[in-house]
Amino acid sequence: MSLEHRTTSPYDPPVRDLVAEANHRIFNSLSAVAGMVQERIAALEAETAAISVEEVRQMLSEVRARVDAVTRFHRALATLPADATIDVGQYLQQIAAELVTTLSPSGSVTLHFASELGCRAAPDRALYVGLAVVEIVINALKYAHPTGIPGYIDIHCWSTSNALVVEIADDGVGFPDGFEPERTPTRGLVIVKSLIDQIGGTITFKSDGLGLTCTLSAPVLTLA
Repeated sequence: MSLEHRTTSPYDPPVRDLVAEANHRIFNSLSAVAGMVQERIAALEAETAAISVEEVRQMLSEVRARVDAVTRFHRALATLPADATIDVGQYLQQIAAELVTTLSPSGSVTLHFASELGCRAAPDRALYVGLAVVEIVINALKYAHPTGIPGYIDIHCWSTSNALVVEIADDGVGFPDGFEPERTPTRGLVIVKSLIDQIGGTITFKSDGLGLTCTLSAPVLTLA
């Protein structure tokens, strides 16, 4: 019996392609998280006041939430065929529940979640939608109820013939009077818009006395 001598990769072509695809997705995932962390660093560099221990704890918890979103994404991919779509509803419910548990430990925020059947998308779309939802939920947990009264976050996911739609609503104070997110977006909204732009999607806002509603819409096809 003789062993076959290989002069190139030890993997067969199909396996090699899968490894290359996995590496590509991991690179993109980590790059996205690194970009968001860099945005936070830039915001800190612009601050003039001293940062408290509680604020540092909050920031580290937010970084952890972003990393957790990527971890859950790749965990879901590990059990799927290479060309399969991801159950976005299940994915978003997991990361949103973790966010509320981590950043609202007192239980002052209740999460309501609903996902219709067929709420699926290609992996690259699902990741960027997930990261955008993380940013929106973090903002809701931090700013919806500045006085600390109990509130809720309502997330609804559904699909149309060619798009994935996610609606995130809270019952908080909404945007300040006169604030226009399209003209003078906050740093968090800039991150969200950048994530959604990268997958050819759109985001709209509705702010009134009943709270703030953000609606994300993203094509379900994979990235080119």
